[in-house]
Amino acid sequence: MKRLITAVAAALLLAGCQTDPMGMSTSVDGQWVRSAGALNNQTMFLLQTSGGSATGSGYYMTTAGKPGTLRVTGTVDGSRVALDLVFDDGALGHFSGTRTGADVLSGSIKFGAIAGDQPEQSVSFQKSTNMMMDDPMGMMMDMMRTARH
Repeated sequence: MKRLITAVAAALLLAGCQTDPMGMSTSVDGQWVRSAGALNNQTMFLLQTSGGSATGSGYYMTTAGKPGTLRVTGTVDGSRVALDLVFDDGALGHFSGTRTGADVLSGSIKFGAIAGDQPEQSVSFQKSTNMMMDDPMGMMMDMMRTARH
């Protein structure tokens, strides 16, 4: 009986958390923010995964202050993440990277057609617990103030 209780407790601990062997959450679900990087644009999106597929939507603001919306689709395979960002002005961004920490996606983004006709640029997204998707302009303004300091 003692072995059964120990086995059940161990199984619950392992099944109850979505973590890799290093203890890092494997879920990329949530809000991701980039407040610097490629073209100094501000970007945030809410990402949801199902199996190996990722989808989401979000907002951006250009350096010139033009706001807009974006859609995200992609794949997640272990720590590897590939995302296509489709901006409402027709721009396309292709992110390819890895989970480098519990709350960081690091890699490169290439703008343009599927082949990416612009040079790759290093970029990272930070997972945010500050869920402000209902006030995107407020969050964008906060991001711009933070990026200037």
